[in-house]
Amino acid sequence: MRMSFKNILIFFAFACILSGCVRGDVCFSSYKHIAGDYWRHGNPQAIIYERPDSTAICMDMELLLRFYDSYEYRNIRLEISDNIADSAVFAKDTVEYLLADEFGSFAGRGWSGIYSVSLPYKAVTVSRPGKVIFIIRQIMDTDSLVGVRDVGLRGLAVIRR
Repeated sequence: MRMSFKNILIFFAFACILSGCVRGDVCFSSYKHIAGDYWRHGNPQAIIYERPDSTAICMDMELLLRFYDSYEYRNIRLEISDNIADSAVFAKDTVEYLLADEFGSFAGRGWSGIYSVSLPYKAVTVSRPGKVIFIIRQIMDTDSLVGVRDVGLRGLAVIRR
């Protein structure tokens, strides 16, 4: 089969467009399973990222969340602490995300009653070796949050062009 010049040109243009959509390498990605039927305030989830060297790395962080269709709220409020700047000092952030619209349709992808979302968190620069610890705790108005299956973080290296 012979390709026409027009088809080759379209293919080349499409390849050039896709090459501009480079996403950074995944530096780390980790989920923690929420054991039991609910997530309590006093049950924070720790995610550890082991840095092998002191080469500074810039990352776009994403919050990863898996939840059941039985989740009762439209939003989720979390407290995320990390020791990025200093291994002995934890900085604390409070974030809130919408997980459903006003009609009750959940965000993200779902299959068999479980939904999965990846939500932007923040950009960070890690320049020290060792363990970087992230601690995620739910801070909703209820002590026993029903319907959350897994919580996690993903760090994507920022590619500068």
